[in-house]
Amino acid sequence: MSSAEVQLARRVRTAKALEDAHRIADAVIERARKAKAARIPKDPAPGESREERRMERNIRLKVARDVVLARANGACEVCGRTDLRLEVDHLISGGLRRHMESAETMLAECMDCHRARHRNDLGTLRRIKEVCIALGMRDALRAIDARLTKIEAVRRTP
Repeated sequence: MSSAEVQLARRVRTAKALEDAHRIADAVIERARKAKAARIPKDPAPGESREERRMERNIRLKVARDVVLARANGACEVCGRTDLRLEVDHLISGGLRRHMESAETMLAECMDCHRARHRNDLGTLRRIKEVCIALGMRDALRAIDARLTKIEAVRRTP
């Protein structure tokens, strides 16, 4: 095979690789567009405004907060302290949070435990995991497990 034939073969392979890459990129872009379209909130039902939906969500959230604070009975659900003001913490973050807001995905925490959780303190996250298991909070447990796995993996890498 001459050097011209070798160069031609390389160009053909490169062109095929580029075509494959473009085809894959187009498929990924199309999947991303479909996923984004699925996440865009639908128009409100006839006769229901965005403001009405927002007010309804605020009421549901207030009820869930009251349930969580009543369940805690004045004590942090993580460490048990009663001398600090309690904060209601959403254990699920990101795009799923609004769709899964309920008393089963929230904990009443003292300010110290709340800050420690947001600082990714492993001890606090493990105690929160135990609380989720004890209270049967499956969705929150899944979110905490994912967070623990991610943090432990990052801390293991040099």
